[in-house]
Amino acid sequence: MEKAVVLYTQKGCFACHGSNYEGNQGPILAGLDAENIKQAVRAGSEDGVMPPFDEEAISDADLDLLATFLSSLTLEDTGVELSSAIVEHLEKVWDALQAGDKAGMETHLKKAQEAAAPPAPPWMNARHNEPF
Repeated sequence: MEKAVVLYTQKGCFACHGSNYEGNQGPILAGLDAENIKQAVRAGSEDGVMPPFDEEAISDADLDLLATFLSSLTLEDTGVELSSAIVEHLEKVWDALQAGDKAGMETHLKKAQEAAAPPAPPWMNARHNEPF
């Protein structure tokens, strides 16, 4: 575990994924499937924000260790707390997924995202989300 924490820092993961693995510009990595983490690290993000990391940047052995560590974390480990509104909508997403209801999934994912968004500062025009 200690080596994984060192790798997370040395490879600069914390800059986008947070010093407590809580996410920032990049997503929360806690609890994700280790294979998905490894694939994302090797391929980079589709939008190009995260570059690919080849074996010269991080060895397969170190990537295995790091991905296994990150997948073992929970939201509790990151300090992230989900509001009841977010949890409620994510549960509805799951129900819609099980029912094959794509429109319901999209609706509740959007509502979960809206519930997770920080409120606009008071100096922002709420109608247009821009300064007065």
